[in-house]
Amino acid sequence: MLTEINEANFKSEVLESKIPVLVDFWGEFCAPCKTLLPVLDQLAGELDGTAKIVKIDAHANASISIRYGVRAVPNLIFFKDGVTGRAEARRPRSRHYRRSRFLP
Repeated sequence: MLTEINEANFKSEVLESKIPVLVDFWGEFCAPCKTLLPVLDQLAGELDGTAKIVKIDAHANASISIRYGVRAVPNLIFFKDGVTGRAEARRPRSRHYRRSRFLP
């Protein structure tokens, strides 16, 4: 199970972490976030000790979401030594094109 973080422990759990951290910005209302959760749980178990994965409610912790430019969920941001890298969870481009090309 992923560790839930918030504004109070974000600095110690993420920015000051000695190992790389993948932060899952999620929302209670977000169905794709709930679909992604078991995958992240499994990955967290496989990475135990070499990296960690945590989750943060993007709506409840809006100041952190704003600071890192989170405008949609799910949104994954990788931190190493307090520095970020970004990986956004999106629909693959080819599938998006097939669905949207029929729209006006």
